[in-house]
Amino acid sequence: MEIVICALLAYVLSGVLRVSKDLGKKVISRPAWTTNATAGKIIMAALGWPIDPIVEATRASGQFARSLAFGLLGVTVQMITVTAYIWFSYAIAGVVFDVFELQLALAAVIVAAGSFSVLPLMTYIMAPVTLLFAWPLSLLFPKKK
Repeated sequence: MEIVICALLAYVLSGVLRVSKDLGKKVISRPAWTTNATAGKIIMAALGWPIDPIVEATRASGQFARSLAFGLLGVTVQMITVTAYIWFSYAIAGVVFDVFELQLALAAVIVAAGSFSVLPLMTYIMAPVTLLFAWPLSLLFPKKK
């Protein structure tokens, strides 16, 4: 049950990060929904964050099947990375405290602090794993010329 809650938190955190990244871009390169950003548009963009990498890859290459495969790989690796980080943060908090409220508070502090230091490093740690799965995908979906 804890891993499901961690996965849901990872999904929400990834959506919030995607929205903040979109809103922080220059005006000329922002997505269309940011021109008149309302709460409903922000929530829809946060909940629909896995679609953006797939659409961007399809727009860049024009190959739907290849873009879908690699987009799903990227979304899956991101979800696994963030879920594992949140789960390990909660596990560390469980070792330190026995009270649930204190565990939750410490886990939130660890996740917030690590979002700026640990998660960028996880990109480099997960790169060999991503390449290991991307190689068979590149054989299944060769790049068209």
